[in-house]
Amino acid sequence: MASYEVTLTKQIYLPDAFSVYMTTNFPLFVGYALSGTVMTVNTSATLTNEQLATMTTLINGYVDPPYYLNYSNSVSLPLHSHYTSEEDLVQIDGLSVLQTFIFQGSDPNDTTILDGLKTIVEYNTPNVQNFVNTTSGNFTLQLFDITRNAQIAESVIDIGTEGITTQWNELAQSGSTVGNTIYKSHQMFGLMNRSTSYDCIWQLRASTSEPYFNVKINALQYLFYDYESNPNA
Repeated sequence: MASYEVTLTKQIYLPDAFSVYMTTNFPLFVGYALSGTVMTVNTSATLTNEQLATMTTLINGYVDPPYYLNYSNSVSLPLHSHYTSEEDLVQIDGLSVLQTFIFQGSDPNDTTILDGLKTIVEYNTPNVQNFVNTTSGNFTLQLFDITRNAQIAESVIDIGTEGITTQWNELAQSGSTVGNTIYKSHQMFGLMNRSTSYDCIWQLRASTSEPYFNVKINALQYLFYDYESNPNA
């Protein structure tokens, strides 16, 4: 480990946001200490002059966001749905209703903020030969508030990018003609300004781009964060 001193050109109001920024953009960054305008930066290895210059530029180019959400805790609930292909599922705007549940309004005395919702998506194809000539496909997952008649969040997930169709294609190329199921977690962000102080009826809806694969969801996890405000924003 090595240490370097960098003279700041601006004040840092959100230290957690700064740390995430540095670890994302400069993997050798380990941590820092601040004394006035002088920052002592710890790195995992000795830096070359070029690396030191890069790090210094990154530090002085940092701009605090208006706020930062620091993970606090989570609440997990059991949940299970049918596959999107099942005919008895209700269809709304081209999406299959996978689950309808009560969103419990937030406690006004609670200082944490709900901003994320996570679930486990179960991807299934009845025959991997469906993907012998392709690795493309996507599915849409929508969170809708029936009480307020408003969409809360929506994700369009490329299952090729997720590596799911690649696995199915490889199995198909090997000669397999059976079905296959893959589990992946998925998180929806940006719920901070969409939650309420009262109970609402929320619904998870989904659709697939192709009929030869289906999805269903298992489990539900609420993610809560501490809100750190930028006083200079």
